[in-house]
Amino acid sequence: MKARFLIALCAAILCAQERVAITPRARKEPALAAAGASLRLDVRMVQVPVTVTDLRGMPVLGLPASSFRVFEDESPRSIVAISVSEAPISAGIVFDTSRSMRPRMEHSREALEGFLKTSAPADEFFLVRFSDKPQLLTHFTRQPDDILSSLASVGAKGWTALKTSSA
Repeated sequence: MKARFLIALCAAILCAQERVAITPRARKEPALAAAGASLRLDVRMVQVPVTVTDLRGMPVLGLPASSFRVFEDESPRSIVAISVSEAPISAGIVFDTSRSMRPRMEHSREALEGFLKTSAPADEFFLVRFSDKPQLLTHFTRQPDDILSSLASVGAKGWTALKTSSA
């Protein structure tokens, strides 16, 4: 199961006894401001996407509002709402097509197909195969079939180019 859960909050968060401050980026003066144009907005709620995970990186769901504290300029603010939603992912798939994978190639393709079947419409993927050297097979796409068809004609050959470090 993919961890695609976001909790919308309001400005800075205190969770698990650690304070996390979200500092907005500095704004550049828009060209229209120099020309005398102005725009005023009253904002009643600000959404802050947050992902809460446990020590194993698994999503923590169902946290009550009391698990969080929100501050604006050191002043506490009330939490208006907490919601859980899915967010799209962008993932690169690196697929081993070296000769050592020959007995496992079909199983690996099936595993990848199973993973791609769980994707949401806005998810995007790219595919890199490697053996003696890496090769980009598919640029970012939202079509899982593009990934699978690119991999269908690839056979297991060559040596494994990835090396591990003993340090």
